[in-house]
Amino acid sequence: MSLPYLGGKLPKKTKFNHFFDSKTDSILRGQFNGLCITYKYFKQGKHSFTGNPQRFECHSCGDDPWRILFLGPIILGWVGSLWVGICFLSLPFHEPDEVFPWWIIWTVLIWNVSILNLMPVIHRFAPANLAYFDRKTRKVGYTFDVPGCTERDEFGNCCFPWREIECNVAKITTSQHGAQAYAPFISHEHSFFQYKNTEMTIVVTENAQDPIYCLLFWEGLVRFMDNKKPQSARTNTNKKAS
Repeated sequence: MSLPYLGGKLPKKTKFNHFFDSKTDSILRGQFNGLCITYKYFKQGKHSFTGNPQRFECHSCGDDPWRILFLGPIILGWVGSLWVGICFLSLPFHEPDEVFPWWIIWTVLIWNVSILNLMPVIHRFAPANLAYFDRKTRKVGYTFDVPGCTERDEFGNCCFPWREIECNVAKITTSQHGAQAYAPFISHEHSFFQYKNTEMTIVVTENAQDPIYCLLFWEGLVRFMDNKKPQSARTNTNKKAS
Protein backbone atom coordinates (compact mmCIF):
# COMPACT_ATOMS: atom_id res chain seq x y z
CA MET A 1 0.00 0.00 0.00
CA SER A 2 1.37 3.38 -0.94
CA LEU A 3 1.68 5.81 1.97
CA PRO A 4 2.79 9.07 0.32
CA TYR A 5 2.88 11.19 3.48
CA LEU A 6 5.31 9.07 5.52
CA GLY A 7 8.37 11.04 6.55
CA GLY A 8 6.43 14.21 7.41
CA LYS A 9 3.60 15.38 9.62
CA LEU A 10 0.56 13.16 9.31
CA PRO A 11 -2.66 14.90 8.35
CA LYS A 12 -5.61 14.97 10.75
CA LYS A 13 -7.94 12.99 8.55
CA THR A 14 -9.29 9.47 8.38
CA LYS A 15 -8.39 8.01 5.01
CA PHE A 16 -7.95 4.36 6.09
CA ASN A 17 -9.65 4.13 9.46
CA HIS A 18 -13.38 3.50 9.20
CA PHE A 19 -14.34 2.40 12.73
CA PHE A 20 -11.15 0.35 12.92
CA ASP A 21 -10.76 -1.53 16.22
CA SER A 22 -7.07 -1.74 17.15
CA LYS A 23 -7.65 -3.43 20.54
CA THR A 24 -9.72 -6.49 19.77
CA ASP A 25 -8.10 -8.52 22.57
CA SER A 26 -8.51 -5.89 25.31
CA ILE A 27 -11.57 -7.61 26.80
CA LEU A 28 -9.77 -10.95 27.02
CA ARG A 29 -6.74 -9.32 28.66
CA GLY A 30 -9.02 -8.04 31.39
CA GLN A 31 -10.44 -11.52 32.09
CA PHE A 32 -7.23 -13.52 32.49
CA ASN A 33 -4.95 -12.10 35.18
CA GLY A 34 -2.85 -15.19 35.93
CA LEU A 35 -1.03 -14.93 39.26
CA CYS A 36 -1.56 -11.18 39.45
CA ILE A 37 -4.42 -10.83 41.95
CA THR A 38 -3.91 -7.05 42.11
CA TYR A 39 -4.42 -6.57 38.36
CA LYS A 40 -7.58 -4.55 39.02
CA TYR A 41 -5.43 -1.62 40.10
CA PHE A 42 -4.23 -1.26 36.52
CA LYS A 43 -7.77 -0.19 35.68
CA GLN A 44 -8.15 2.12 38.67
CA GLY A 45 -5.89 4.98 37.71
CA LYS A 46 -4.89 7.62 40.22
CA HIS A 47 -6.29 10.29 37.92
CA SER A 48 -10.04 10.52 37.40
CA PHE A 49 -9.80 10.81 33.62
CA THR A 50 -8.23 7.34 33.26
CA GLY A 51 -11.58 5.83 34.27
CA ASN A 52 -13.55 7.74 31.65
CA PRO A 53 -12.60 6.32 28.23
CA GLN A 54 -15.67 7.86 26.61
CA ARG A 55 -14.13 11.31 27.09
CA PHE A 56 -10.39 10.71 27.52
CA GLU A 57 -7.72 8.66 25.79
CA CYS A 58 -4.48 8.41 27.79
CA HIS A 59 -0.90 7.61 26.80
CA SER A 60 2.45 7.59 28.61
CA CYS A 61 4.39 10.74 27.88
CA GLY A 62 7.57 12.58 28.86
CA ASP A 63 10.57 11.45 30.86
CA ASP A 64 10.05 10.00 34.33
CA PRO A 65 13.59 9.02 35.49
CA TRP A 66 12.65 7.88 38.99
CA ARG A 67 10.54 5.04 37.61
CA ILE A 68 13.73 3.46 36.25
CA LEU A 69 14.37 2.39 39.88
CA PHE A 70 11.57 -0.15 39.50
CA LEU A 71 13.59 -1.94 36.81
CA GLY A 72 15.93 -3.20 39.53
CA PRO A 73 13.50 -5.73 41.08
CA ILE A 74 12.41 -6.84 37.61
CA ILE A 75 16.01 -7.44 36.53
CA LEU A 76 16.68 -9.38 39.75
CA GLY A 77 13.66 -11.58 38.99
CA TRP A 78 14.93 -12.19 35.47
CA VAL A 79 18.41 -13.10 36.74
CA GLY A 80 16.88 -15.43 39.34
CA SER A 81 14.77 -17.14 36.67
CA LEU A 82 17.87 -17.60 34.53
CA TRP A 83 19.67 -19.10 37.52
CA VAL A 84 16.81 -21.58 38.07
CA GLY A 85 16.94 -22.56 34.41
CA ILE A 86 20.68 -23.23 34.66
CA CYS A 87 20.10 -25.34 37.76
CA PHE A 88 17.60 -27.53 35.91
CA LEU A 89 19.87 -27.88 32.88
CA SER A 90 22.70 -28.99 35.15
CA LEU A 91 20.65 -31.79 36.75
CA PRO A 92 22.14 -34.56 34.54
CA PHE A 93 25.61 -33.59 35.75
CA HIS A 94 24.78 -33.72 39.49
CA GLU A 95 26.41 -36.30 41.69
CA PRO A 96 24.01 -38.93 43.16
CA ASP A 97 24.44 -37.56 46.66
CA GLU A 98 24.28 -33.89 45.65
CA VAL A 99 21.23 -32.01 47.01
CA PHE A 100 19.28 -29.98 44.47
CA PRO A 101 18.96 -26.31 45.62
CA TRP A 102 15.16 -26.18 45.89
CA TRP A 103 15.44 -23.02 48.04
CA ILE A 104 16.53 -21.13 44.93
CA ILE A 105 13.35 -22.08 43.08
CA TRP A 106 11.08 -21.10 45.97
CA THR A 107 12.94 -17.82 46.51
CA VAL A 108 12.73 -16.83 42.86
CA LEU A 109 9.08 -17.91 42.60
CA ILE A 110 8.04 -15.91 45.69
CA TRP A 111 10.08 -12.91 44.51
CA ASN A 112 8.59 -12.87 41.01
CA VAL A 113 5.00 -13.32 42.20
CA SER A 114 5.48 -10.56 44.78
CA ILE A 115 6.87 -8.13 42.21
CA LEU A 116 4.10 -9.09 39.78
CA ASN A 117 1.47 -8.14 42.36
CA LEU A 118 3.25 -5.01 43.56
CA MET A 119 3.53 -3.43 40.10
CA PRO A 120 -0.24 -2.76 39.69
CA VAL A 121 -0.30 -1.17 43.16
CA ILE A 122 2.66 1.05 42.26
CA HIS A 123 0.93 1.89 38.99
CA ARG A 124 -2.16 2.92 40.95
CA PHE A 125 -0.45 5.21 43.45
CA ALA A 126 2.57 6.34 41.43
CA PRO A 127 1.52 6.29 37.77
CA ALA A 128 3.75 7.21 34.86
CA ASN A 129 3.58 10.65 33.32
CA LEU A 130 0.49 10.75 31.14
CA ALA A 131 -0.88 12.76 28.27
CA TYR A 132 -4.67 12.64 28.02
CA PHE A 133 -6.70 13.59 24.97
CA ASP A 134 -9.97 15.23 25.94
CA ARG A 135 -12.70 14.58 23.37
CA LYS A 136 -15.11 17.01 25.05
CA THR A 137 -12.90 20.11 25.18
CA ARG A 138 -10.54 19.09 22.34
CA LYS A 139 -7.58 19.74 24.60
CA VAL A 140 -4.50 17.63 25.32
CA GLY A 141 -3.49 17.69 29.00
CA TYR A 142 -0.42 16.49 30.85
CA THR A 143 -0.20 15.12 34.40
CA PHE A 144 3.19 16.79 34.88
CA ASP A 145 4.46 20.33 34.48
CA VAL A 146 5.44 21.46 30.99
CA PRO A 147 7.81 24.48 31.16
CA GLY A 148 6.37 27.42 29.25
CA CYS A 149 2.79 26.15 29.37
CA THR A 150 0.32 28.86 30.44
CA GLU A 151 -3.08 27.19 29.96
CA ARG A 152 -4.65 24.93 32.60
CA ASP A 153 -7.59 22.55 32.37
CA GLU A 154 -10.25 21.66 34.94
CA PHE A 155 -7.78 19.34 36.71
CA GLY A 156 -5.23 22.14 37.10
CA ASN A 157 -2.86 20.48 34.61
CA CYS A 158 -1.02 22.00 31.67
CA CYS A 159 -2.94 21.61 28.43
CA PHE A 160 -2.75 22.61 24.77
CA PRO A 161 -5.35 22.81 21.99
CA TRP A 162 -5.66 19.66 19.89
CA ARG A 163 -4.90 21.68 16.76
CA GLU A 164 -1.33 22.27 18.06
CA ILE A 165 -0.57 18.55 18.40
CA GLU A 166 1.09 16.74 15.51
CA CYS A 167 2.21 13.23 14.67
CA ASN A 168 5.13 11.87 12.66
CA VAL A 169 6.07 8.28 11.91
CA ALA A 170 9.55 7.30 13.07
CA LYS A 171 11.59 4.11 12.86
CA ILE A 172 12.72 2.92 16.29
CA THR A 173 14.64 0.02 17.78
CA THR A 174 12.34 -2.19 19.83
CA SER A 175 13.18 -4.21 22.93
CA GLN A 176 12.60 -7.41 20.97
CA HIS A 177 16.08 -8.45 19.75
CA GLY A 178 16.82 -4.86 18.72
CA ALA A 179 14.49 -5.09 15.74
CA GLN A 180 13.54 -2.01 13.73
CA ALA A 181 9.89 -1.02 13.79
CA TYR A 182 7.69 1.94 12.91
CA ALA A 183 6.04 3.98 15.64
CA PRO A 184 3.91 7.15 15.71
CA PHE A 185 5.74 10.05 17.34
CA ILE A 186 3.28 12.55 18.87
CA SER A 187 4.26 15.96 20.22
CA HIS A 188 3.39 19.64 20.36
CA GLU A 189 4.16 21.41 17.11
CA HIS A 190 6.80 23.50 18.94
CA SER A 191 8.35 20.58 20.84
CA PHE A 192 11.74 20.93 19.15
CA PHE A 193 12.46 24.31 20.71
CA GLN A 194 9.93 24.87 23.49
CA TYR A 195 7.77 21.97 24.66
CA LYS A 196 10.11 18.97 24.50
CA ASN A 197 8.35 17.26 27.43
CA THR A 198 5.26 16.75 25.29
CA GLU A 199 7.00 14.18 23.09
CA MET A 200 5.70 10.61 23.21
CA THR A 201 6.44 7.52 21.17
CA ILE A 202 3.51 5.11 20.90
CA VAL A 203 4.28 1.40 20.49
CA VAL A 204 1.40 0.18 18.35
CA THR A 205 2.73 -3.39 18.07
CA GLU A 206 5.87 -5.13 19.27
CA ASN A 207 7.22 -5.50 15.74
CA ALA A 208 5.43 -3.07 13.43
CA GLN A 209 7.33 -3.59 10.19
CA ASP A 210 4.43 -2.05 8.30
CA PRO A 211 3.81 1.67 8.99
CA ILE A 212 0.09 1.22 8.30
CA TYR A 213 -0.39 0.37 12.00
CA CYS A 214 0.92 3.82 12.90
CA LEU A 215 -1.50 5.48 10.53
CA LEU A 216 -4.42 3.46 11.84
CA PHE A 217 -3.53 4.43 15.41
CA TRP A 218 -3.26 8.12 14.52
CA GLU A 219 -6.48 8.09 12.53
CA GLY A 220 -8.20 6.38 15.47
CA LEU A 221 -7.03 9.20 17.73
CA VAL A 222 -8.10 11.81 15.17
CA ARG A 223 -11.48 10.11 14.95
CA PHE A 224 -11.75 10.05 18.75
CA MET A 225 -11.00 13.77 19.02
CA ASP A 226 -13.63 14.69 16.44
CA ASN A 227 -16.51 15.34 18.85
CA LYS A 228 -18.81 16.25 15.98
CA LYS A 229 -19.06 12.57 15.09
CA PRO A 230 -20.21 9.54 17.13
CA GLN A 231 -17.62 7.67 19.12
CA SER A 232 -15.68 5.05 17.19
CA ALA A 233 -15.64 1.30 17.75
CA ARG A 234 -12.27 1.60 19.48
CA THR A 235 -13.78 3.84 22.16
CA ASN A 236 -16.66 1.43 22.69
CA THR A 237 -14.23 -1.46 23.09
CA ASN A 238 -12.29 0.48 25.72
CA LYS A 239 -15.55 1.15 27.52
CA LYS A 240 -16.34 -2.56 27.73
CA ALA A 241 -12.80 -3.39 28.85
CA SER A 242 -13.00 -0.91 31.70
